[in-house]
Amino acid sequence: MPKESSVQSSVLEYLNSMKGCIAENVSGNSSQSGRADVNGAINGRAFKIELKVPDRGNTPTKKQLFELLRWQKAGAIVMVAYSLRDVKTVFTKNGLSCDGWFRHIKDDMNSFMCCRKDDTLIESMLESMEDIDE
Repeated sequence: MPKESSVQSSVLEYLNSMKGCIAENVSGNSSQSGRADVNGAINGRAFKIELKVPDRGNTPTKKQLFELLRWQKAGAIVMVAYSLRDVKTVFTKNGLSCDGWFRHIKDDMNSFMCCRKDDTLIESMLESMEDIDE
């Protein structure tokens, strides 16, 4: 099973090889918990990617989901990805494969991507997470 850092390296290499795309590693400390692992922009549109490895139920925390959804509501493309393949599904060499729609890769929101900031599901999910420490 690959480590998250090796997945992150391959994701960054792939994204930075794309025309019109720039991506960077996000490192932080405990006071910055909830921040996505990768920040970037593609053709002028911001994105955030939370990376996980699919071992022993490794899933995003509520705070990570909350932060991603806040960015999404502001217009960023956000996703939780478990592999470079997940990222390539959304970010293709021809640009975005899914602009303007929301897709649950799994029903439990442990893996998802979304592009549309006006989706009512996002608003209701954010409201249900009001107890998250900001």
